[in-house]
Amino acid sequence: GALATNAGTDTGSIGDLVVGATVLDEEGELREWTAAQFAYRYRHSSLTTSKAIVVSARLRLQPASTEEVRAKVDRLRAKRAGRQPLRAWSAGSAFKNERAVAAGKVLDRAGAKGHRVGEAQVSMKHANFLINRGGATADDMRELIAWAHALARRRYEIDLELEIEMVGH
Repeated sequence: GALATNAGTDTGSIGDLVVGATVLDEEGELREWTAAQFAYRYRHSSLTTSKAIVVSARLRLQPASTEEVRAKVDRLRAKRAGRQPLRAWSAGSAFKNERAVAAGKVLDRAGAKGHRVGEAQVSMKHANFLINRGGATADDMRELIAWAHALARRRYEIDLELEIEMVGH
């Protein structure tokens, strides 16, 4: 999943680290892919539209001691805890951050924080996180997503693009 969707944070994406991979292609053959064959861009790769499956990947990592890695992880966790509703049930960022102003800032400025549909709610901590307060249905979430999308369009003429993948809709 991380390789297919080019998962990342504001510090970079996994596609930045990929050197190559072994994939099982649509014909059931093992193939070696270069990083270029993934055609990475923001939260997307060629795997998104392919039926190929990554069997193994080679990543370019920076050598670091256990202590250095732990310290970095601790810093990043603290940073996230200050900005994101980590203890809430959510699917992470709802909309992509591909423009000059992040989706969360657009929704925050538009007054989206706290808006509810059933038990689905725009997080009070970060407006790009839609949370399940307990018992939210898929319809609640879909309606909240549509509301947030329409709000950004109405207030700022910004067409937010979903980052989460809707399944079974």
